[in-house]
Amino acid sequence: MNDLLNLGYRLGSVGPARSYADPSIWFGQHADNWPTSGNGIGIQYLDGNGDGSITSVDANVIHDHYYKVHDVVVRDVQQ
Repeated sequence: MNDLLNLGYRLGSVGPARSYADPSIWFGQHADNWPTSGNGIGIQYLDGNGDGSITSVDANVIHDHYYKVHDVVVRDVQQ
């Protein structure tokens, strides 16, 4: 839920789109840095679909992947 709250706070923010953006596949995708939020975490990670803007569509990506987490060590190279 923290992701969704942060998304709402940053709704409308824009930055560079990801070169590879497929939100249907669950794996860590590279994202160029956007301006950081007050806590020092880049807001590019809120752009769930990778289109370069934070919109309500990104909430759908959070919904689709709810309860999924990344491991500390990557198990497979996906890209």
